[in-house]
Amino acid sequence: MIKKLFVSSLFICTVCILIPAAMGALLFNGGKEDEKTFLYSDNIPLAQNTEIYIDSEENYKSDENIDYNSIDYTPNKLEQYIVSVTAAEMPASFCFEALKAQAVAARTYALKHLDSNYDNIDPSKIGQAFISEAQMKKRWSNSFDKNYKKIKAAVYSTRGLIMEYDGEPIEAVFHSTSAGITESAQNVWGKDLPYIKSVESEEDINAPNFMVTVSFSKKEFENKIKNSINAAKKLDNIFDSFKITKRSYAGYVLEAELGGAAASGKEIREALGLRSSDFEVKKSQNEIYFTTKGYGHGAGMSQYGAEFMAREGKSFYEILNHYYSGIEITSAE
Repeated sequence: MIKKLFVSSLFICTVCILIPAAMGALLFNGGKEDEKTFLYSDNIPLAQNTEIYIDSEENYKSDENIDYNSIDYTPNKLEQYIVSVTAAEMPASFCFEALKAQAVAARTYALKHLDSNYDNIDPSKIGQAFISEAQMKKRWSNSFDKNYKKIKAAVYSTRGLIMEYDGEPIEAVFHSTSAGITESAQNVWGKDLPYIKSVESEEDINAPNFMVTVSFSKKEFENKIKNSINAAKKLDNIFDSFKITKRSYAGYVLEAELGGAAASGKEIREALGLRSSDFEVKKSQNEIYFTTKGYGHGAGMSQYGAEFMAREGKSFYEILNHYYSGIEITSAE
């Protein structure tokens, strides 16, 4: 019998060096092995991206406030797997409560896609970023001991906790940075998940590279669209006719006109390699400019949003309940 736990935070955040990016591959299980559908992946997990900025130390408490000795570190193969996922998905420099939220999301996602045999976990079949201890040592070098200790503490202090909706683990999707409001699962994947709704995430505008502008020549733009979007392969005059025709409540592009055909914002984003499907468009005679907001598909937890909430003193419990509507945090042990 799963016991509901109402969890409060004992810890506040740490000095943070912020590094953007996005989550690993997401999948929904259709019930059969050959029916698993991999959703949009942003390819570069947040912890591996190279964009960095250093924020002020004045308002944040240090890692010295983490009570490492109060945590149960009894070995567990599932929890060790979650340590490797959390290390891959979020920088160790993020606030402790944000790391705890990431750990619960990663654990929930894993249990949604694992069978009951936790002693034989194959990371390649789950669809989350994963980094081995050897890779952590190479990446962190002299900071390995400090970083590993912090991430392991974040994972084991939330040991066994997952998010459920109607008694089942949720699809705990997440992304790097929203456009200021997160997107619904329905608008991203055409699948209604009642716990993945649009919610405010206003502080995301303070994330590094929140707005980015990229440009394409007329020829480059049309080639990329035709090579990626079937409906556009035989179209002419795509450049001149291209315009946004429909947006979601959160501001993400739902539909754009290509001149005789329509494409989704998601299709445009993938075709052009844009950071987000929340974009504005400007054109000159032979050039088209896309200005994006945020980074990632925009659904579920914003990792930067979680970080900013943690800086404000919010617990991982509050963070998760903000980004996932109507969920319960329960113990799966």
